[in-house]
Amino acid sequence: NTLKENYPYFTIDEKFNNVSFLEKDDTYLKLIEETKDDASYFEALQKITNDLGSEVKFLSKKEYDHYLKYENISSMKLWTDTLKQKHAKNRYSSLPITESSDVHEDLTMTTPIPEEVAYIKIKDFNPLYVDSDGEKIKEFINNLKGYHTLIIDIRDNQGISVDYFMENLVLPLSNNYYKSTATILEKGDPYTKYLDSYQSDHFTNLPEKADLNDIAKTLNIPKERADKFEYGKQYSLRSEPQKGYPFKGKVYILQNTKTKYAADTFAQFANQTSFAVTAGTTTGGSGVNISNVFFSLPESGFVFQMPVGMGLNPDGSSNYEHGTSPVLNYPDSSNLLNIIVKIVQS
Repeated sequence: NTLKENYPYFTIDEKFNNVSFLEKDDTYLKLIEETKDDASYFEALQKITNDLGSEVKFLSKKEYDHYLKYENISSMKLWTDTLKQKHAKNRYSSLPITESSDVHEDLTMTTPIPEEVAYIKIKDFNPLYVDSDGEKIKEFINNLKGYHTLIIDIRDNQGISVDYFMENLVLPLSNNYYKSTATILEKGDPYTKYLDSYQSDHFTNLPEKADLNDIAKTLNIPKERADKFEYGKQYSLRSEPQKGYPFKGKVYILQNTKTKYAADTFAQFANQTSFAVTAGTTTGGSGVNISNVFFSLPESGFVFQMPVGMGLNPDGSSNYEHGTSPVLNYPDSSNLLNIIVKIVQS
């Protein structure tokens, strides 16, 4: 019922996966009834969610332990509170310990053309490393006086922290006032608190609920899509001009189809504000909605995640379905860095 009442992408997933999820209740029930132990039960749950998009999935032991490390990050409290519910803790503590894969991906910061072009590669906007990575990034930017180009590479980045890119990239590179706006359609009140939690972030402004009819009219949203939601919400990301940072040149952002979540939000922000020129292929989306929600099953304690809102692109299309298009489109992004370096040299 949680899925039926709150998941916003049934029609989109059906189009891509050719599976009518809502018509397979009997099939899924039989799959669950035939399970004999915890392992087969979890496997059945995974098979069921595989009929939906990649945003809906049950957390493995490794993923559960990873997200639990966010418990001291205030903006992640709602998520980690779900993980710490008694039945969830009991479930995951009973599972065999798996080898941790939490190896922090080092930053790559180089100068392909000394005194002219600088390059930063960030593989993950990880909320655990906002501060430690930030020190390195800001130190690097502080040494870019006289450079005319900075290339920020977020290809394959699927990090979830908006704070990471706002604090460590937008802020130290803000020579002007920047503000982007985004719209989310949501189905029900119980989960708006997840979006509201971002209000504590000093980069985010989250007004009261927006009128759904006004949103639908402004963004030309088809009536059949708008009617599936109860209300809409709009938020903005903003940054004030900063003093003391020496870089005054042009910023490029490299993106690809594996650029998702907060990295997609960064690309959206750049496109709307002209903070940077995006280049590459259309992203994998799922950024406008900011973050998925965690739910724990009361009987088994297994935790699953899913989006409860539909993030919209500025043209009213679903960001989950269509992603964020680059300003400079290069279908083959494998040699993208060299392409952009040649462009800025010419």
